[in-house]
Amino acid sequence: MTLKQSTVRGNEAVSLGGGVYCEASPVWIGHVTFFGNSGSGAGCVLSVDASPTIEASILGFSVRGAGIACMGSGSPNLSYCDVYGNAGGDSLCGWNGGGNISEDPLFCDVWQNDFSVCENSPCIDPAAPSGLIGRLGAGCEDCGATGIEPAEEEVRRLRVSNAPNPFGATTTLVYELPAPCADASLSIYNLRGQRVRVLARGPAARGRHAAVWNGRDEAGTPVAAGVYFYVLTAAGERATGRTVLLR
Repeated sequence: MTLKQSTVRGNEAVSLGGGVYCEASPVWIGHVTFFGNSGSGAGCVLSVDASPTIEASILGFSVRGAGIACMGSGSPNLSYCDVYGNAGGDSLCGWNGGGNISEDPLFCDVWQNDFSVCENSPCIDPAAPSGLIGRLGAGCEDCGATGIEPAEEEVRRLRVSNAPNPFGATTTLVYELPAPCADASLSIYNLRGQRVRVLARGPAARGRHAAVWNGRDEAGTPVAAGVYFYVLTAAGERATGRTVLLR
């Protein structure tokens, strides 16, 4: 199997690998961006008794599971990959072919499905194949940490939104803080007003941030399809929104 020049986003596996599951078969992955996937074995790539070649790809921000994991005699060969921000960790397994990093890729606009990177992204690497790690090259000017922080003058009030909406597997909630906050929180509620999931809580810098919800509660159990509300609170202020989960 060959997978190249692709974005693998928002996939979920009850077990094993959320993005790609390799078992006892030859696989080549190149210039692929993984984002917001979920799997008990690995969020991005799970190698079971296989030796996939993975190069110049971003394995990032899995909601559940590590960026990459190996089982049995699985031994992937990674080179010039960025493994970062995964819920289950960013450690490599298998062979380290060199040029791998674990740094924020600095995406331009993930909530609008723009997975190009900022001009100052570490994924723009002249030593990497085609000078790039991931699917897309530079699509916006220099940006700050997380790759989704707007220019200072753009953040004037507390606000939150999500995309896609409606959603099936995952949705990305983007929230903006006009000032640093010692205790910001972002939570999901059902129509009964019961809190279903806390997505973020704690100190937060000024600017734009993102959190991914995979349609599960705090225990990891899938919630029923329907309408849900998200509530952002910071410094005594509150912003809300509504999303629809499809099953």
